[in-house]
Amino acid sequence: MMKKILIFIFIILPATSFAYTEVTDGGQLSAEVSPQNPGAFTNVYIHLVSFEVDLDRSNIIWTVNGRKQQEGIGQDDLQFVTGAIGKKTVVSAEVISQDGKNIKKQISIIPAEADLIWQSDGYVPPFYRGKSLATVGNNIKLVAIPDFITENGVRLDPDKLVYKWSVNGEDITSGYGQSSATIGINDQISEVDIFVDISNLDKTLRATKSIAISPTNPILLFYETNPLLGTLYNTSLFGNLQMTEAESTIKVEPYFYNTNKVSYAWGINNEDPDFSAGTLPELIVRQPRDSSGEATITASVATVYQSIKKSITIKFNQSTIGF
Repeated sequence: MMKKILIFIFIILPATSFAYTEVTDGGQLSAEVSPQNPGAFTNVYIHLVSFEVDLDRSNIIWTVNGRKQQEGIGQDDLQFVTGAIGKKTVVSAEVISQDGKNIKKQISIIPAEADLIWQSDGYVPPFYRGKSLATVGNNIKLVAIPDFITENGVRLDPDKLVYKWSVNGEDITSGYGQSSATIGINDQISEVDIFVDISNLDKTLRATKSIAISPTNPILLFYETNPLLGTLYNTSLFGNLQMTEAESTIKVEPYFYNTNKVSYAWGINNEDPDFSAGTLPELIVRQPRDSSGEATITASVATVYQSIKKSITIKFNQSTIGF
């Protein structure tokens, strides 16, 4: 006699926590909440699902914080707006089927929010008012700033929350009090997707935040250095420099590069920049005494990841020298 073998396959899905709690009484009734982690004053959509009763033929009564919002046959959807951070919203749905079965579900939401900021270790010169952009070869520091308030009005210490970080879908350093993380951009990719999930210890409060960082190319700019005033950062040199003194110092500034990993090289006219000389970011240019004309100066800045060049034309004329 052939024996029949029954094979049972159990699929274990990863546990997912949401920024709300549910209580169901009287039967099977599920709720799909969108967004799953609503913040303050956010439009929330709830859709009921049941395999026990026919919701299209059931009378459904919705209340929000004890006040009836709607009632009717097949009304299995509700839309409402959450309150301020820490203000609890209680949504109740009562389903009465055609055969008299009564199922109740209660959903409690306490809004929490978080900001996510980042900082690159790329270089910017003094007095630069902007932010150093992300480039390949840089490290990026990420900082989550949660705003969690309990329903009792207590603002929670960010160091006492649990953080889960991921970059492009891969988990990175996470844990209790890990409100910051550092990542390296080592590949020339179009975008880096950052995601952080924050919750308190009992998971009654939760917020998520995501940002996308698009790495950019470094920028080279030329500046003139004055013996008394230093580098003149108020005006960069574009295209050419008309020398008015016998000698001038030109400085190249590699915006957004990690300068700890940078090599400099200079070339004149058709000469290839030579990195083996260990050149500094400044070049002294002197006018010839008995002739006038112009020369093309090329600065090259390189890391192990990429190299960029920029050129400037130096125009000199003996008649402009003051002696």
